[in-house]
Amino acid sequence: AACREIKSNPKTKAIPVVMFSALGRESDKKMAKEAGADGYITKPLPADDFLVEKVRSIISEASEAMRSEEKFRKLAENSFDIIATIDENGIVTYVSPSVERIRGFKPEEFVGKSGIAVMGDLKIPDAEKMFKEYMSSLAEGTAIEGLEIPMTKKDGTPLQTEVNVAPVFVNGKFKGIQATMRDVTERKKMEEELRHSEERFRAIAENSFDLIFTVDESLKVTYVSPSIEKMSGYKSEEVVGRNIVDMMQDLGISEPSKIVEETLAAAMGGGETKGMEMSLVRKDGTPAVVEINAMPSIVNGKLMGGQVVVHDLTERKKAEEAIKASEERYRQLVELSPDAVAVHQDGKFVFVNSAGVKLIGAKVPEDIIGKPIMDVVHPDYRDKVGQRVKAIIENGQKVSPIEEKYVRLDGIVIDVDVSSVLTTHRGRPAVQTIIRDVTEKKIAEKVLIEALARREEMENIINRSPVVVFLWRNEEGRPVEYVSDSIRQFGYSTQGMANRQYEKRIHPDDTKRVAAEISDYTKQHLKEFTQKYRLLTKTGETRWVEDRMFVRRDPAGRIIHYQGIVMDITERKKAEKVQAQLEAAKRLSELKTRFVSVATHELRTPLVSVKGYTDLVLSGKAGDVPQKIRDLLDVAARNTDRLLRLVEDLLDVQRIESGRLTIEMQPIDLRDAINHCAGEIKPLVEDKKQKLNLEIPERPLSVNGDGARLEQVFMNILNNASKFTPESGTIAMRAEEAGGDVRVSISDTGMGIRKEDLTRIFEPFADVKKATYIKGTGLGLSVAKGIVEAHGGTIKAESEGEGKGATFTVSIPKISLGGGAKNAEGKGKQEGGNRDKRLEDGGKG
Repeated sequence: AACREIKSNPKTKAIPVVMFSALGRESDKKMAKEAGADGYITKPLPADDFLVEKVRSIISEASEAMRSEEKFRKLAENSFDIIATIDENGIVTYVSPSVERIRGFKPEEFVGKSGIAVMGDLKIPDAEKMFKEYMSSLAEGTAIEGLEIPMTKKDGTPLQTEVNVAPVFVNGKFKGIQATMRDVTERKKMEEELRHSEERFRAIAENSFDLIFTVDESLKVTYVSPSIEKMSGYKSEEVVGRNIVDMMQDLGISEPSKIVEETLAAAMGGGETKGMEMSLVRKDGTPAVVEINAMPSIVNGKLMGGQVVVHDLTERKKAEEAIKASEERYRQLVELSPDAVAVHQDGKFVFVNSAGVKLIGAKVPEDIIGKPIMDVVHPDYRDKVGQRVKAIIENGQKVSPIEEKYVRLDGIVIDVDVSSVLTTHRGRPAVQTIIRDVTEKKIAEKVLIEALARREEMENIINRSPVVVFLWRNEEGRPVEYVSDSIRQFGYSTQGMANRQYEKRIHPDDTKRVAAEISDYTKQHLKEFTQKYRLLTKTGETRWVEDRMFVRRDPAGRIIHYQGIVMDITERKKAEKVQAQLEAAKRLSELKTRFVSVATHELRTPLVSVKGYTDLVLSGKAGDVPQKIRDLLDVAARNTDRLLRLVEDLLDVQRIESGRLTIEMQPIDLRDAINHCAGEIKPLVEDKKQKLNLEIPERPLSVNGDGARLEQVFMNILNNASKFTPESGTIAMRAEEAGGDVRVSISDTGMGIRKEDLTRIFEPFADVKKATYIKGTGLGLSVAKGIVEAHGGTIKAESEGEGKGATFTVSIPKISLGGGAKNAEGKGKQEGGNRDKRLEDGGKG
């Protein structure tokens, strides 16, 4: 007890203690050891000198041990690791303070306890047995290094430690062990993360299209991904273990040593080691282009290894070359294009080709690039162009080519055809526009249309005249290239004459003379000449003709065609008449216009005056009129009205043919016009004891039209129906909706229409068979047809023949309550087909 008290007191702990025993029992010796005695002496005691020397020796050893222990303790107190000493009996004698930082226990919680507590977790299965085995091994002098022992902190947190244990011997006797325990939890986590990282790296590398390999500090390949075989033709086992410089040499890379040195130098200097493009040769000799990204690991200026990623650029390079070639072709195509090509972005020009510079009236592209596109768009088209650009850019819509007007830099307005598509410029959406100047085309089209109209008019005149127009090629036999339809007067058809030799139609006795005359006239360089000869008809009859020939030459002066106007002059009177008809036909259009003008000015004005005065006298306002005179004036009034209607019909025919018929279009209920006409015709029908059946629906019949003009149509047909129907006959008027139209049919039980007249009944002045007592000009139905067609409608006549009545059907496009008419304009004035805005004839042409 005294020994234990001395050794447990810090002030007396350093005092050496020697215990004596007269009994010499092992248990006493053990008890002294546990109490901390430095020595133990039992009987028989040695001689005094030897006893003193032995005590001195024990005290010296104790002092030395204590000094050594002091050094050990200073070292242990400052160690980051846990240092513990355990005696030969497995009892902890010391634990460094770091145990509290690492495991959360205080040193005194372990001292005096079994070494199992400080060496590991008591919960480990067979921990005591394992500890004894370790102690036995250590007692034999075998040290233990790198022993990994899982431990638990005081708060229950798991801990991974690495333990080194060394045996302690004093005078060759095993005195216990000294253990050093290091917290390797973080290291273990890092090792685990490294293992996972390596697994992820390998998974990526194994499945990567790129070639990935790693090298060590000596630049030897330690790993290469399977893609090496596809990229280079070499297998992994042919590469791993080889120096990277040698491998680059085998792949035909120029100066590999220099590349590696420069890469390492760049890495050590913090420079770029990525995106190196190189050419190589595969194992089979085929070339390839690759991009190499090197990632050397440099630590303290020393190479520790690295990774290299190789991306195959071969296909991309081929594609880039193809794109470059395509772009060059496109650039050349754009520059050489006769059409203007421009690209605009954010409303401004960013590109324009040479043709575009010329079209807009600039000198160089810089005069245009950067300027707003609306500067060259005519103000009338800017809204439409803005909408198209928005549709292309924002919605990606395809837009159809349109005609626009541009304003050049010099202020000249030009017509253009514009096609636009979505494109990109510097990675952003833009609009590419192809522009074609069609100003001259427009002028040419206008001229052509006018020429065609004149030609059509002339052809109509010619085809209706007795003259025959020919066009012969200047070849043997004069083959016919064109002949007018009037050739039928000689028994031939236009198809039968096409490409046939005209000379074979000339009388054999005249053939040589005609050919000789043509040769003589040609040598005289005459532009036109006239010949007279006999022509054989298809039936073999001989007819004398006069052929007025015109010579057509090409720019070089060579004769390419002869154009002839052939007239039958078999009889002089007939020839004179034919000549008059020819001249009349040429002036037909002018005469028709003059006639209408005369009818308007010379007939209409006096007739209106006559009607006015006649009506005034008949009204009694001018005084009483005897009945006999009144009867005569009634006849005069009726004939005046008839003449006025004739004049109006003539005017309407002229207006229709010239496209100047004025139609006041607006939504109307066609029932109103029908009811009004039925009321107007009723007195005439009743006077002839005829029956009028009217059948119209209760719901509105909505159309877009001119009510007055449509009443004119219905009254014309109703008047004809009454006129051509005998007394007690029946007239039926029916209206209904039929698909997209409103259909009005007027039927009668009158004299009917011959089948051959049905096709001509709507022609002006049509020569239709009718009773001699029935008066009429043949203009009414022609006017009615023009009015109906101006409404976008149709009119037709049907009859089973003479004496079987007739039916006239008028179809007008209907409109919905909120919509527009099919093929008809909305409310407003409409004139004929071209809608030329002209004033209604009010006494003027």
